[in-house]
Amino acid sequence: MSLAWLSNPLARFHPFTRKPLPPKAVALLTVGAIRTISNDGSYVIAELEPGIMVTAGTSLLVTANGEETSHLKVAEITPPYFVAEIETGHPEPGELLRQ
Repeated sequence: MSLAWLSNPLARFHPFTRKPLPPKAVALLTVGAIRTISNDGSYVIAELEPGIMVTAGTSLLVTANGEETSHLKVAEITPPYFVAEIETGHPEPGELLRQ
């Protein structure tokens, strides 16, 4: 290792180095609303918003009053409805699903 940096500590500093930009935030997209919940509370049946499509395996957030309440994962799709497994939380009918 060279000791040149000891005589000039700014030798390693380059004034034009650029750091990569942080990722930009993307607004959540409303994909549907919960219509019903299974008796055992393991899945929901939801209705898609017009013009929106989801794919199996997609993770969704349930929001109520502007706050995140539950996490779901899309299991089966039969437009305009789909089934999503409840991963966390206790969603309620009428709550919005966002991606």
